[in-house]
Amino acid sequence: MSETLADTLCKLATGIAIGSRQLYTNDEEFAFYARRPMLFNGIPADLTERSDLATRTIRLHILPIPEEKKRGDDELWTEFHEMGPRMFGAICDGLVAALRDRRTIKIGKKARMADFEAFAEAGCRTAFGEWTFVERYRENRRSSMQFAADADPIGRAVQAFMIDNHDGFTGSMSALLQKLSGKYRGSTLDRDWPKDATRLSTALRKQCGPLAHKGIDVLTGVDLRGIDGVTQSGVVLNWQDGVTPPPKPGPKRSLLDQR
Repeated sequence: MSETLADTLCKLATGIAIGSRQLYTNDEEFAFYARRPMLFNGIPADLTERSDLATRTIRLHILPIPEEKKRGDDELWTEFHEMGPRMFGAICDGLVAALRDRRTIKIGKKARMADFEAFAEAGCRTAFGEWTFVERYRENRRSSMQFAADADPIGRAVQAFMIDNHDGFTGSMSALLQKLSGKYRGSTLDRDWPKDATRLSTALRKQCGPLAHKGIDVLTGVDLRGIDGVTQSGVVLNWQDGVTPPPKPGPKRSLLDQR
């Protein structure tokens, strides 16, 4: 998914307005506002690897249908028509509850889509009980953000670096780029790797949220003048309080050692 398409989907999810006016030939500026839910699918696993899009989506991984549960069209539609009235009734009950109770839902740590979260929680209580949706929605976002960290080359590099360096990193962006460009770059292609400190800074800012869900705090633009020769703002990487860093990987055994 291109960055342009991901940005457009983000805007449509939370609301976008476009103004139009042709010089002074029409009356005044006209604004077109749109905010719509969207459903999209695809084979690639990285459709929502962008962290800003991941916080606006519910990501579902559909498993293959087992052979014993496959059925033909006639059997499928017969069962659907039998269940249809109950399904429609449940949806109506949930919609009524959501419209009635959405303003009474008080969520402690709100999601980016806070209004949607409260609306859905109120509607789902008729079928699943209190806070079931909020907990599942939070877990879904956490999983999506972790995937975003693993799918990004800088996210992977920072994780590998922090596993080897439990004390974290404090220094300039250039110094961090030099460290990451070594063994932590892996097989990342040139076009996907930042070419300078400015591009690394942009990439790290995008990864602040995903890496936080991995237990790593990323602080950019920190004034580090006078620390280890740094003459400008820099970056600080730390493990979050209460997070136990994964153990450092041991030396790889050779094929001769494995015999």
